[in-house]
Amino acid sequence: MVKRFINNFFFPVRLLTPQNILHNIRLNTLADDRVETVLPYLQGKVLDVGCGENFLIKAWGNGIGVDIYPWKGVNLICDSTTLPFHREVFDTVTFLACLNHIPNRKAALKEAYRVLKPGGKLIITMLSKKIGFICHKMIFHCDPDLRNRHKEKGEEWGLNDSEIFDLFEQTKFNNFQTYSFGFANLNNLYLACK
Repeated sequence: MVKRFINNFFFPVRLLTPQNILHNIRLNTLADDRVETVLPYLQGKVLDVGCGENFLIKAWGNGIGVDIYPWKGVNLICDSTTLPFHREVFDTVTFLACLNHIPNRKAALKEAYRVLKPGGKLIITMLSKKIGFICHKMIFHCDPDLRNRHKEKGEEWGLNDSEIFDLFEQTKFNNFQTYSFGFANLNNLYLACK
């Protein structure tokens, strides 16, 4: 509770400070916030799509982190629309703050559905488009992903609730739920089941 209060109090500092400095002064990065929020919802073997430096799988200890970019810590470099796994091998599939960066989101979610076991969970964290635009502009100087590559055709700053729920319906996911988290509840966590 105290840690959450401190992290919320220092949110503007955390938004504008590089990750390595935040860890040195014992403040959470925004990625840390996402991982801490998602951990209680995970079950079994996890596939983290768009894993970046693979913080979620390192914290959970049972799974694989995939990304299209060769970030430090990635288990496998691959395209999220053609995952190299058999059907129904994961208990949970996650997309932490990355689905908006995948141009063919529907194909990526169909792949997530394919590799999930029956009853498996899909977990997505996402900012709305408006908040995502503002945050991406503010953190450009300290975000290696934004500095090292350009926004590609089909990428968005974020996704709104209606877009996420439409994608769930189009890809056969059900039992949708959403929760807000983080500073001023600016982030959203979406849950769906196979």
